[in-house]
Amino acid sequence: MSRQLPIPFLTTEDCPRHEIFPGVWISTWWSERVMCSLVEMRPGAVVARHQHPHEQIGLVLAGRALFRVGDMEKELRAGDRYIIPSNVPHEVIASAEGLRALDVFHPPREEYQ
Repeated sequence: MSRQLPIPFLTTEDCPRHEIFPGVWISTWWSERVMCSLVEMRPGAVVARHQHPHEQIGLVLAGRALFRVGDMEKELRAGDRYIIPSNVPHEVIASAEGLRALDVFHPPREEYQ
């Protein structure tokens, strides 16, 4: 069962924060059908290769990282966007400057609520 957040306005303190991989922190907020996640990766941190049934799109806010989605890879930097279809393996390796990004998931990921 998903936890309800106060709506329509939230503070940082209202949003759960999780360390999902060493040096990778997310802060999440969601509605019934969509979830946002503010991602912060320390320099050199790795989001290990994984996949999930959720669709995921995102925007790099600051820093740089190597994104691998399926059999494609590209270094992304601030302003770049990405799309990760449902069930496609992907991973992210932060540069020496780290990374800050906004992820959007559909449907919401219950394990991050």
